[in-house]
Amino acid sequence: IGNALIKLYESFDGSTIKKGTVIIANNAGEGLNRVFMKLTISSGVKYIGENAFSGSLTAFGINIPASIVKIGRNAFNFTRISAFNVDSGNKYYCSDSAGALFNKSKTELIRFPSENKLTSYKLPSTVKVICDEAFRVNDYLSSVTLPSGLELIGNKAFEGCRALSSVTVPSRVREIGYNAFAGCIALTEVTLPEGLEKLGSGAF
Repeated sequence: IGNALIKLYESFDGSTIKKGTVIIANNAGEGLNRVFMKLTISSGVKYIGENAFSGSLTAFGINIPASIVKIGRNAFNFTRISAFNVDSGNKYYCSDSAGALFNKSKTELIRFPSENKLTSYKLPSTVKVICDEAFRVNDYLSSVTLPSGLELIGNKAFEGCRALSSVTVPSRVREIGYNAFAGCIALTEVTLPEGLEKLGSGAF
């Protein structure tokens, strides 16, 4: 409708979204049950709404152009995703060699690709916030090294990480969100810092 993408249907094949699109609305692709070799967000798109591509999707690569200025909460809450590829010219977001999605300064980890088959991952030392659902539903990671400057672990951040076996929460963390480690069936040991102020319901 005009320059806003309101809804995607099953016939969408993951190819470049129509030229002239500026906004991808909240929940535009919610509920799609598709496998994409690559999902390309076309150049010119500025805003990706909340839960825009959430659902039972599999994508082996997501290309995010330089034009993106805002990605809504849980916009890429895919069941299976292999990598985010952010254009190096983007002023607001970036990705790393593992295909994880960050804000430009890498102070926030927005989403780690759940279909990346790494068994261990070390977050950049700059990260202060692990956003809601950042590692959710990952079957491969058994070890995640959290940086000493980390302050917040978001809601459902590690929910369903079935292989995660131990966690040491850094001393600067003040809050762990609800269901942060729920469903981590291999988790046998957790070390919490002395200064922890808030532990969300169902965190473990």
